[in-house]
This record gives sequence, structure tokens and C-alpha cells, in this order.
Amino acid sequence: MSGVKEPEVSSATLPYFRALWLFGLLLTTGCASTNINVRYDPVYDLEIGARSGQAGIARKAEKTLATDGYCKIGRIAVSCQLGDSQLGDASRQLESALIGAASRQGGDLVRIDTENVLSQKTEYKNGECLREKANNCIQYKQEPVFLSTLTTAGSVWRRDPELCRTLAGRVSHKRLSDKRRQ
Repeated sequence: MSGVKEPEVSSATLPYFRALWLFGLLLTTGCASTNINVRYDPVYDLEIGARSGQAGIARKAEKTLATDGYCKIGRIAVSCQLGDSQLGDASRQLESALIGAASRQGGDLVRIDTENVLSQKTEYKNGECLREKANNCIQYKQEPVFLSTLTTAGSVWRRDPELCRTLAGRVSHKRLSDKRRQ
């Protein structure tokens, strides 16, 4: 992460200070770039048209959504690498990307399953040259690069009674086929 240095501390307290540093970074920065990764997995192999309006966020149970006339059409996850850029709040960026992508996939609602999950990993890059041979560096000091990713995921729901009946028929047919094979 350019421009932000992790504080130097003893190895015994490093995990604690790294967590505090990352939490502070999360509160004060947005995504490292406008490149937000979106993964959408449809529940059924159907062509479902995009919605003209923007999807909403639902915090209801799946059973309640189904009772309200919605059917689940897919699973969605959005993530971005955190950085030191001042692009705004990463959480809002992810939510905006989530509902935009859900609308493009034909969803009316996104039921959030996991929100703003922070994951961390360490990669290493070549630092200063430690050994040279014939004016070429053959061994570099490996310097850690700490990467933090924020992810929000959920299911995409559409209110479409005809589609819900079609999908319910597919589920019933699949269950019947599965029972016959047993």
C-alpha cells in the first residue's frame, strides 16, 4: 500500500498492532482503486433480464422473502483491496457495487449474508539486492506487503410470480428425480 507504513513494533506485539493499524486504515480509507471485484453465481441456468431500477437491501429471513413473493435467483459477492486513497468509505462503495450488480443480474433485493468481512494476507516483493553476480542481482531481500480485502456477500432475489412458479417447478422436478435415483 503506497504511502502508508505499518508501525514498527516487537515481534511479540506485532499481531496486535497490525490489527489495530488495519482497523484504523479501514475506518479512514476507501477501496485502493475503483476496481471492485464482483462475482455472481446464478442459482438456475436461466436468462433473467436486468431491472431498470436499483435493487434494495433486505435484512429479512429467506423464508420471509419467499412468503413475500420473492425467489432467489443467485449469489453475489463484492470485494476490494483496501488502500490509502481517499475515495470515500469502502463499505458504501461495496454496497453501491453490490446493488448495482444485482440490478444488472435481474434482482430486486439483495439479502446480505456477510457484510464488510476483512481478510488479510501477506505477500513478498523483492527489496534491496543481497547478492550480485556479473552485474545482475541474483538474491533479493524479501519485503512483506500486507494486503487487506473487504468483502460483502449475499443472495439476489427477484419479485416475479411467474418466474417463482417456474423455479418452484424446477425444484420439485429435481427433488422427484433425485428420489427416483436413490
